[in-house]
Amino acid sequence: MFADKETLKDALIRNAVKEKFRIKAQYSEKKRLIVICSVKECPWRINAIVDPKYDIWRISKFNNEHKCALPRRKSKELVTSSWVANLIKEFVREHPETSLRQLRQRLKQDYGLNLTYMKLWRSREIARKIVFGEVEDSYQQLPIFYKELLQTYTGSHIILDYSLEDFTFQRFFLSFKACVEGFIKGCRPLIGLNACHLKGKYLGMLISATALDGNRQLYPIAYAVVEGENKGSWQWFVSHLKHALGNIGENVAFISDMEKGIDDAVRTKCPRAEHRLCMRHLWKNLKKTLRVTEWKFHEIMTEIEVISPNLYAYLCKLNCKWARKDFNPLLKSKDSTNNMSESFNSWISQHRAKNVIDLIDSIRVMILQQRNQRKQDIARWQNVLVPSVMEQIREMNNLSSDYSIKEASPTLTEVEGKGERHRVDLASNLCSCEEWQLTGIPCIHATVFIGTLDIIDWNLYVSAYFHVSR
Repeated sequence: MFADKETLKDALIRNAVKEKFRIKAQYSEKKRLIVICSVKECPWRINAIVDPKYDIWRISKFNNEHKCALPRRKSKELVTSSWVANLIKEFVREHPETSLRQLRQRLKQDYGLNLTYMKLWRSREIARKIVFGEVEDSYQQLPIFYKELLQTYTGSHIILDYSLEDFTFQRFFLSFKACVEGFIKGCRPLIGLNACHLKGKYLGMLISATALDGNRQLYPIAYAVVEGENKGSWQWFVSHLKHALGNIGENVAFISDMEKGIDDAVRTKCPRAEHRLCMRHLWKNLKKTLRVTEWKFHEIMTEIEVISPNLYAYLCKLNCKWARKDFNPLLKSKDSTNNMSESFNSWISQHRAKNVIDLIDSIRVMILQQRNQRKQDIARWQNVLVPSVMEQIREMNNLSSDYSIKEASPTLTEVEGKGERHRVDLASNLCSCEEWQLTGIPCIHATVFIGTLDIIDWNLYVSAYFHVSR
């Protein structure tokens, strides 16, 4: 049974393409259709009529016997870009960023089709239009979408920028009030800044501000669609991010790569904020700029100067912080890579080819679903501390046999092991290795000492950032 004539014809073409033979309509009218094999004297034939009782098309006669020689020639005129688009539209709906290579493999495997690059490209573009609509229509409807967001998410910082001359789209910023409140109350104040390329008709960039929650899970704060990654777009984004977050003080840090405009934007808009440089991007830049082939961090910068004066001079000129010794311990984060931003880009990658409204809305839905899932997960947690910290403490406890302690007082001791010795002060939550102060989680030396206590309450030694109640 088929809902209409077009659905029936599409099914016949799919079958012919898959079975590698050509068909043609011998008779076609409003309520009757006869299709035969295009090879003369081949008996393959199918008759279809409209069932008057249910007003649907049904097969009334079908002869599935072929007498034409193999291999049969496929009908190229049947495999139009529009037909292929209808064939792949559901796959494109689920995977809008799918590559032409993936489409070619899929069509070849399922239907034996080996289409040209241009036909594949045209088919994918048509499929995107069928699924997501015209790109231009999405931009025209953006003001309506913007007003709906403002009405739905009261108190959120949502900005639509457009040209005052011709009213064309320029930039869109979105930061939900609930995300901002959750970040301020429950996340360590380290924000990853990054941008990724969009793959729609008019390209552009998606800029994001991302953090990690107490369980080291991705926590989006804000995102924006802009024309490109430049000084102007970063100044605009950081300015609106600052407005969304309220008064950003010294106990906030940003981490980013070395793209144009980020450093200037942070120093201009948030001059008291710490700005860290992603070590992975620093290493890539060193290889590109100085052609460094081996990366060695030494205990003191003078040794680096002896090894490579150019490297020493380069590192001294950096405005951003790259060494952990310079990180603000109040942030309780030793992160020196911007993996959180890379994770966000990967998380939303399947939507980067969508039209602007579908892109913004898809990310909105993902954030809402993520928050709901986190609430369900937290309801099942039994401990006072988040699971990732409990697991970290368990792993360090397993290594405690490699260390010995020399207790000086109930709260003060020296811990020795693996060629090093460090002083631990439980009363002040301090260790001379500085790991505890920097992360807010007891280091291996503190863990060894705490494990010898008669009564162990880990909550006293772990920063409130990692408490479930936070």
